[in-house]
Amino acid sequence: MLTSKKIAAIVVGAGAGSRMAPFNLARPKMLLPVLGRPLFGWQRDALRSHGIERIVAVVADEFMPMVSSFTNGPDQTVVVARGGPPGMLGAVAEGWKTLAHESWDAVVILEGDVSFHADDLKRVVDAIEDADAAVLVDPVPEQRPGDWITVDCQDSWVRRFSGHPRDGHLRASGVYVLGPKVVERLFRASRFGVRVPVGGMPYREYELAQVLDDAIDGGAMIHGVSAEHTVVNLDKPWQLYQANMVRANEWGAFATTHGNEPSGKIDSSARIDGVLEMGPGSYVGPGVIVRGRVHLGANSVLDSGAILNGTVWIGDESRVDEYAKVSNAVLGSHSRVSHTAEVVGGVLMDGVVLAHYCEVYGVLGESVDVGAATVFGTLRFDDARTSHRVGGRWETPEEGSNASYLGDFSRTGVNVTVLPGKSVGAYSVVGPGVVVDRDIESYRQVLVHQDWTVKEWGPERYGW
Repeated sequence: MLTSKKIAAIVVGAGAGSRMAPFNLARPKMLLPVLGRPLFGWQRDALRSHGIERIVAVVADEFMPMVSSFTNGPDQTVVVARGGPPGMLGAVAEGWKTLAHESWDAVVILEGDVSFHADDLKRVVDAIEDADAAVLVDPVPEQRPGDWITVDCQDSWVRRFSGHPRDGHLRASGVYVLGPKVVERLFRASRFGVRVPVGGMPYREYELAQVLDDAIDGGAMIHGVSAEHTVVNLDKPWQLYQANMVRANEWGAFATTHGNEPSGKIDSSARIDGVLEMGPGSYVGPGVIVRGRVHLGANSVLDSGAILNGTVWIGDESRVDEYAKVSNAVLGSHSRVSHTAEVVGGVLMDGVVLAHYCEVYGVLGESVDVGAATVFGTLRFDDARTSHRVGGRWETPEEGSNASYLGDFSRTGVNVTVLPGKSVGAYSVVGPGVVVDRDIESYRQVLVHQDWTVKEWGPERYGW
C-alpha cells in the first residue's frame, strides 16, 4: 500500500567502513552484495514499494561513480558527495541541501549499511501519523549493548537514546522517519556522539540519535517501532555473512510455501529432494542431487554429480559441477565451484573460482581465486569461537566467528591452510603451502620461507 504523504529519503553511505575490512576497499558498504544484489538496491526497492521515489544517497567522493550507476533511466535518485561536519549528521545535512527547497511531510533517514525488511519500513512510516518522529528498534545483538546506540522505550514511546551503555535491550537499527518538527532541529546537536554513561567516551562526531534525544527534551514525541523481521547492520565481516543468510532463509521459506515451476531443463537422472527454483536458461545435468531449497539463477548450471544441501542461492551465469558440494551458502554471479571442491557454508561474491579440490567456509570477495587443496579450518581444537580484532578491540561473534574472510581480488596458491576466523586482505596473494595463522593485511604477498637439506643420492645407495 502506497503512502499518501509526501516523503523523501536520505541514505547515508559516506563512512570509511574500516571495520568491514577486508571488504571495504572495492566498494562502499551500501553496495555490499546481499543475495546477489547491492544492499542499496534492497533499500531503494523497499522505499519505492511504499511510494517513496525521491531518494538522496550521500557517499564518499571515490565511490560516487559506483553509486551513481543506480540513477540510470527514469529515476529520482540523486547521489551527492560527503560534506559538512564529521559524523552521520554531517552526511544528513549534505543530503538535506538537495531537499530543503521542497515541502515534505516527512523524511526517511537510512544508514546505508542496514539490511531490513520492507514491511518494517512501512510500520515506521505509518508510526508518524501520531508522532513527531519514529525509529525502528530491535533487540541488541549478542547481548552486547556496549556496541550500539540503545533506545529506552516505554509503551512504544522513546524516552532516551544512549551511546554504548553498559546495559540496554533495544538498539536504534538505523531506520528513522522524521516529521517537520524534528527536521527543523536536524543541525542542532548538543554534544559529540550520543549521551554516554559515566566513564564512557563518545567519539568526536555528530550523531542523529543525539538530535532526536535533544528533541525529546524539547517535547517531541518519538515512536520506537519494534522490528518484526531480522535487522542486520553490515558493520563487520561476519555481519555480511549473517545478512546474506537471513535473506536466503527468507527466500527459502517463501519458496517452500509457494513452490516454483522450473523454467530451466532438468536431466532425468537428477534427484531433487526439496525445492528447486530455476531461472531462464538454467540447466541441471546428470547425477545432480538437491537436498533442500535451491535457487539457480539465469543461465546457471548444476552438472556432473554436483551435490547441494540446505538453503543455497546461486546467481546468474554460474556453475557447480564435477562432484562439487555446496551447503547453506550464497554464490554470486559468474562464479564456479568445480572438481570435488566443497563450500561448507558462507558467501561467495561475483566471479569467485574454486576450480580444484578444496574446502571453503566464510566470505570470499569479488573474483577471489582459490588454489587447489586450499583448506579453511572450521572448528578449533577447543571447540571455542574465534575472537577478531576490529578497530583496536577484540570481538567474538556468536555467528561466523570461525568463518574465514578473503578480501576482493585476493588469491591463494596450492596447499594453503587458513585457520578458523582468519582474514586475508584485498588485493593480496597467499603463496603455496602457507598456513594462515594470523590476519593478512591488504596489498600483501605472503610466501613460505623454506630451508633445504641437500645430500648426494643414487643407485649406489641400493648396493650397485
